[in-house]
Amino acid sequence: MVFLLVDSSIPPRDIDMEYATWLASKNVPFSIVFTKADKRKKGQPKHGENIVVFKRALLEQHGFTAVPPSVVTSASSGLGKQELLSLIASLRVLFEQQIKAGKQ
Repeated sequence: MVFLLVDSSIPPRDIDMEYATWLASKNVPFSIVFTKADKRKKGQPKHGENIVVFKRALLEQHGFTAVPPSVVTSASSGLGKQELLSLIASLRVLFEQQIKAGKQ
């Protein structure tokens, strides 16, 4: 599992879209972690708008049939911390189950 960190305080960047598309083309499972939800750069849209544009672009311009799991985070306020930790914990449980199943 790869966590693709995307700055939500700015509009989507080509490099982020290209990396997401590359991960999908290689069948690499990934989740998107939208960072800096507490920030807003002068003259830029709000983070919620940037996230919607990013997800819409994945679906409409990059051939995704579904948006990968995502978490919106802020290091300053702690927003999304529990969701991110829960996602990581669930991946650990899944990994351990796969190891156990392989040993039987």
